[in-house]
Amino acid sequence: MVVPEMVAPGGPSLNAWLIQWCQMRLKTNGSFGLDAVSMGVADEKDNLLCVTVFDNFRKGRNGQALNIECAIAADSPRWANRGTIRAILHYPFCQLKVQRMTLFVAESNARSFKLTQGLGFKVEGMIREALEGGENLHVLGMLREESRRWLGDLLGPKPDQESQPDIAQMPVSNMIAA
Repeated sequence: MVVPEMVAPGGPSLNAWLIQWCQMRLKTNGSFGLDAVSMGVADEKDNLLCVTVFDNFRKGRNGQALNIECAIAADSPRWANRGTIRAILHYPFCQLKVQRMTLFVAESNARSFKLTQGLGFKVEGMIREALEGGENLHVLGMLREESRRWLGDLLGPKPDQESQPDIAQMPVSNMIAA
């Protein structure tokens, strides 16, 4: 099997088309802002398998990237491989450097709910009667450090390693007590 490839950036028209593809598949009939960014995953025959839309990017008063919301719609489970998951998480955590990512899953979508938890998203709550017919919506989140499982060193050093010197790189003269 050929590993699905990420659809190359194609400007505003491709972004709008991918967002529309995602909206048609979401139970939430998601509406996204004008600054939403999308990425698609296609198979070896250029069949679109999955679209991820990032929206509602928020920064704090000091300019720090705080949160981005994510919606994922798929026609096939074949999109869910390590490379694709890394690419989806790379954008918010490595490029935008957000502290957290939030996504929403309809209560009736048990497969997606289980998948997102398996990816490392934590259940943070429920929005009651948020969807048509009074269906509830799960709220899930992933913190930057929790994405390290997928992104590894792409995130940079672990916070507890930043303040400690690397003994292997330290000259021996610095390690000898006076």
